[in-house]
Amino acid sequence: MKVRKIGKKLFYYVLLLAVVFNASLSVPLFAKTHIPDEYKYAENNIIFYNSEGESSDNCTCYQSYGAIKSSDILLIGDEITRVSENEIKRLLPDITIEYINSGNTSNPYTSALSILNNYDTKEKIVIAVGTNKKIERSDVEHIIEKANSRILVLATNLSKNNSDNDKYNNENNKNIKDAAEYRTNVLIADWADKAKNTDYYFDSDDSTKPNNNGIELYAKTIFDVLSEDASRINSESNIIYNGEQILTPEELNKVTQKKSVYEDVARDYDIPWQVLAAINYRENNFNEIKKDHLKEIGDKIKTNYMSGVNLKSSDGIKQLFHNYSGISESYSANARDLGFSENAGLIGEASPYVMNLADANRDSRNNSEWEAIINKSSDPEREKTLRGAFLVYALLGGSVNENCYCARYTSTSSDGNYRDIYIPGISEANRLINNTAFKLAWPNNLFENSKQIPTQEYENARIKVGIRTQGNSCDVFVATVFRYSGVDPKFVCCRVSNEGATWQYVTNTNNFVKIESGSYKNFFANALPGDIVIKTTTYENGKKSSGHIMLYVQDENGQYWNADASHGTRYGAIRGIHWDTIDRFSIYRWVGN
Repeated sequence: MKVRKIGKKLFYYVLLLAVVFNASLSVPLFAKTHIPDEYKYAENNIIFYNSEGESSDNCTCYQSYGAIKSSDILLIGDEITRVSENEIKRLLPDITIEYINSGNTSNPYTSALSILNNYDTKEKIVIAVGTNKKIERSDVEHIIEKANSRILVLATNLSKNNSDNDKYNNENNKNIKDAAEYRTNVLIADWADKAKNTDYYFDSDDSTKPNNNGIELYAKTIFDVLSEDASRINSESNIIYNGEQILTPEELNKVTQKKSVYEDVARDYDIPWQVLAAINYRENNFNEIKKDHLKEIGDKIKTNYMSGVNLKSSDGIKQLFHNYSGISESYSANARDLGFSENAGLIGEASPYVMNLADANRDSRNNSEWEAIINKSSDPEREKTLRGAFLVYALLGGSVNENCYCARYTSTSSDGNYRDIYIPGISEANRLINNTAFKLAWPNNLFENSKQIPTQEYENARIKVGIRTQGNSCDVFVATVFRYSGVDPKFVCCRVSNEGATWQYVTNTNNFVKIESGSYKNFFANALPGDIVIKTTTYENGKKSSGHIMLYVQDENGQYWNADASHGTRYGAIRGIHWDTIDRFSIYRWVGN
């Protein structure tokens, strides 16, 4: 039963007095203090025990591995889509579908664009038109521009009779793929490649409409691309409390390669596929992913461990893992020693199999009591670093409470300083760039944090502006600042090295002008806060060197800094200027198009 507000306050006052009294004793009465509310439900991407059995409503989903919210999707199709509608809606029940008649329109992409203009709130767009008509690259680019930062899936075209209705398809498909290249939010549903065995997927009397085999494949091709997008795991999500990875890239790749196997078996037992994957990890680090073995796990779960378990709640999932691993009465005592209730021990909060490395308290490297629990296992050395099953389950997108179906991620944000800095003599654009850089980056006094995780503001902004490349890269940070500030929502991302797309955009378009630089410590003599500083192309041993891009910024005390990230090693941060290498760079200023 829930405690009434007045009773709850009295409870916490009494608890506070008890803790103070406890701290004054030479031998404390309590081994651990109570977990504060703000830390009780979530840390990093792990859901923690809630003593009242409630789900936290503070759930922000940045990544949802394998989950698709079909109500967010708009599909604009033609006759192939029309004949495949039932199968598409079987896979994506709440999808919105609009149709054009490609045969009766002079330009199917123009017709699709007119429909798209009415759907600004759809987060994902699928364009599957154009079998019978010519599509220019510019037509595709207009669709991409309208989609802005939203996920856009473009289907390639195919018909059975290459000499007749398919006369445009090869060129159309090339234009579609060329326009999509280097656009991180644009994905290709390659129907033309998947269904190239046209005799199997098309009936002989109709060269454009697929048969039942083709309908199933067509719907699955679109669904798989949307699933692929939903199944990308942020490296920032893949961390335990101290910044270490939950799963290695090799382990994640094994899961991705065998996800369909997990799904097939899980479907037979009506359990989340992530449960099988997490148990598979605990048993052999994904080194044996075979249907027969997974079915043995499924049989054990269904026969022995599912009774009375709520698989829609985090506590239920933990209890399932705890049941599967073997319940020990000692876990209840362990739970009390770790600050949890006896009930928490019964669902696995104090079980290394379920929650190992969920926090510092459940890490044998920090807590001798947890180490004692670990040492009871059959292989203590392996168990010390083996992640708890629930951590793996949550990372892979398993439901962690009844209202939020995603892997969670939170990080410490920057301290909030430097957000509204007034600098006389600079343009509004430069002011916005300067202030946004300070808002998103780690402050200089917390520079070391940038080597582990991004600020929450930066992570939120990167996702909001549609950049899917990870944030520990210099081009991603600068592009996020420009887009999120509103100065340039179309700032090109990514690649600076080898005169890549971002480098070309800054140095070779009319949106920027080059500013004359001085020498050594007079390098920034003509620069203004908010200017871009980009490494000019040099040649070393006949090869182009790696590139770098950063921002020249000024804080409210008048001190100048560089704001940047570094590929693979650091997220956005404010740092001092490295004068010894600055002569390799050039200064560019935004002037607009």
